Amino acid sequence: MFDPVLRITAIACSLLITPQLASNASDLQSLFASNPFFTRVKSFFGFGTRPSKNSTAIADSSASSVTQPSNSPDTQISAASASPAMQPSNAPDAQLSALEDKKVNGAMGVKSPPRFQLQHANRIFLECDFLYWRAEMDNIEFAVSSTSPNDADVGEMSQMTGGKWLDIDFEWGPGFRVGIGYDTPYDCWDLFLSWTRFNHSSSGHAHQPSGGGLAATWFTFATLLGINCEKASGHWDLNYNTLDLMLSRTFFVSRALTLRPGLGIRGAWIDQDMRYHYSGVDYIFLHGFGAPLGPEKVKLSNDYHALGILAGLGLDYCFNRHWSIYGNLAGSLLYGTFEVHEHLKTKGINLYSRHVSYQFSEDRDRLKTNVEMGIGLKWETDLNHKKVHLSFFAGYEFLVWFNQNQLKNFWFSGLDNGSYDQLDGNLALQGGTFGGRIDF
Repeated sequence: MFDPVLRITAIACSLLITPQLASNASDLQSLFASNPFFTRVKSFFGFGTRPSKNSTAIADSSASSVTQPSNSPDTQISAASASPAMQPSNAPDAQLSALEDKKVNGAMGVKSPPRFQLQHANRIFLECDFLYWRAEMDNIEFAVSSTSPNDADVGEMSQMTGGKWLDIDFEWGPGFRVGIGYDTPYDCWDLFLSWTRFNHSSSGHAHQPSGGGLAATWFTFATLLGINCEKASGHWDLNYNTLDLMLSRTFFVSRALTLRPGLGIRGAWIDQDMRYHYSGVDYIFLHGFGAPLGPEKVKLSNDYHALGILAGLGLDYCFNRHWSIYGNLAGSLLYGTFEVHEHLKTKGINLYSRHVSYQFSEDRDRLKTNVEMGIGLKWETDLNHKKVHLSFFAGYEFLVWFNQNQLKNFWFSGLDNGSYDQLDGNLALQGGTFGGRIDF
């Protein structure tokens, strides 16, 4: 069909061109294999070997000269920083770029880090903190001191000048926080269960000033005409307990900065007891009835038991391998029950053949919030050939529980009727925190 001359010419040309095409094809294949762009395209469309989701695949596919265990961080770093000749030809750049330099404090500087990379780790860590805090409660003042005597009689209104509220002398005391954590194998998240306990007592005392007056604030007739007392005292007991279960993960922002968001649940048991004692009480408005001096005792309790959600964010800024500044911010929203009990009793007065007293209890369900934050300095190091990680820290914390004071200050505005004030004070805690943590 074709001219014989043309056929012979075509065959000769094909014999001459084929070796050159084969050589060019080999060059193109080599170009495609070494070019990062074509490597990403192959990985995207599924050609070649897919990279393992486990970062240890880099270490496993590295040269046999690496003698460390395949799951150790040093192996991963060595594989990531090895020469191109030692890397698998089909390893994508995206996989290699997931590993950066070491972090300033020695941890691997990966973009989405798991935890401190320990060799042969059991995924357990323990923490123990010593707390030296000061607790304060709003609206529990026990007396009012004045420079003028509170000596109005029947038919007159009491006049006080230079008045000063006398509050509880809130003092410092010890507490503790202990916790245990587990590094889960799923996506580098960890669970941490911690218990915080702070039990403390504070009190305040006062005497009637010379030429002045001392008025009781927790007394049925405190706002009626006037009441003087020779001595007044208040005592406050706090039993503070929280139990937190937090799910958290650490993320590198840079080689020196990490963020640690977390979400969990919190249980709270906050019990408060107040006791007030007034001696040498002078019921001024009852002078016409011949009322004697007498003591008065008031007992109050304000307990809150609740459960809710907890969210927080941690920050860690490293100076070098061992030292860093840390910060924490957290808040919780809890729903629980307030159990409020109030009891007042007088002994010296007998009005119309009866002692002045009252007693009531109330349970109410309320949704309450709290906010807490802290800042401090941390030191850390690896031990036993990077099989154990140890850290110590010292910082200062602030905690506020809003509207924890659900007591009512009950008082008579006349002999036949009464009223009360809802206090709604905040509970605040602050102080130093000193602790340590061990990962193994």
